[in-house]
Amino acid sequence: MGGWTIGWQGLPAGSRPPAVTILQGVREAVGARNVLTANWGNPADVRAKVKMARVIVVAIGENAYAEGYGDNPRGALTPDQWRLVKAAEATGRPVCSCSWPDPLMITGLVKKADAFPMAYLPGTEAGHGVADVLFGRVSPRGKLPVSWPASIKDVPMVKGTRLSDGKRAKSLFAYGAGLSYSK
Repeated sequence: MGGWTIGWQGLPAGSRPPAVTILQGVREAVGARNVLTANWGNPADVRAKVKMARVIVVAIGENAYAEGYGDNPRGALTPDQWRLVKAAEATGRPVCSCSWPDPLMITGLVKKADAFPMAYLPGTEAGHGVADVLFGRVSPRGKLPVSWPASIKDVPMVKGTRLSDGKRAKSLFAYGAGLSYSK
């Protein structure tokens, strides 16, 4: 849930809204016994869990905020999140990185990802919605309402044009791009 939903800058400290996390949604979809969690700070735990895993799901993104207070001038994931995804990729298992809420500079992640669903601000039913997509209960569909920049130097952009100089920008995904499982 983003800024302005519960508190102006996201969730007030210590609050826990009645929401379904991605982990909870996945556990409900496939059964808790079929879901492993690993302590990514403990390499031995990761190695042990990865040997049993068929796929790794990593949730990445930004904390909720409104307007300028949370703006990320580099448009980048935190170093810890980059390391987490890289560690998951290094296991050799398929990796699904779920992201929200903004189009961050993720060109390198998307090109290597086995799956990269963009959840934006999925709200209280985030876990159920993401699990429904991951396990094929629904066929995701939609089109981007913005151009997704490939590089921070192209921000801000509108429909593939940099606003700073009016030149063509490089989009990771163009305005109106979209994918679906269905044909």
